[in-house]
Amino acid sequence: METELYRRVIQAAYAGEIWGAAFFEALSQQTSFAPIRDRLLMLARLETMTRDRLRPLAEGLGLDTAVDPKDVADGEALAAQWEGIDRREFARRLNEMVSDYVVRYDSLAEEATTADKEVLTFLAAHERALLVFSERELAGETETALAPVLALLVGTRNRCS
Repeated sequence: METELYRRVIQAAYAGEIWGAAFFEALSQQTSFAPIRDRLLMLARLETMTRDRLRPLAEGLGLDTAVDPKDVADGEALAAQWEGIDRREFARRLNEMVSDYVVRYDSLAEEATTADKEVLTFLAAHERALLVFSERELAGETETALAPVLALLVGTRNRCS
């Protein structure tokens, strides 16, 4: 991938993780999502962890890694638009939202240089975990929906220990 395009893709991914964390955190504060508040906070945690894992790559490319208040505001704005929807509709919308990113990030990980492979594979895996979460929620498999998210969170914690 051409260097400038690669820089833009990584910057967008980094900003997307900031956006995603703000989105899930804002959803967790809504009354209609109270029954799944802990799940939403886990999703926000995964977004933050993914951002943190992307940071060294972004900095190595000379990208700005400061939290942009616009990314936070955009995530919160979408959460406000989802206020009042039920759990099933949340899962359906989330599934629709992340499907394209799974394809995009899988492709990015496949094309990655050896140096960037690990972090971009994690980026793709985190998006796939969100997709599986939404699929399981839609299928009524709520007891196992968070399993892929937790696996990434625990795996990363063990890796850092």
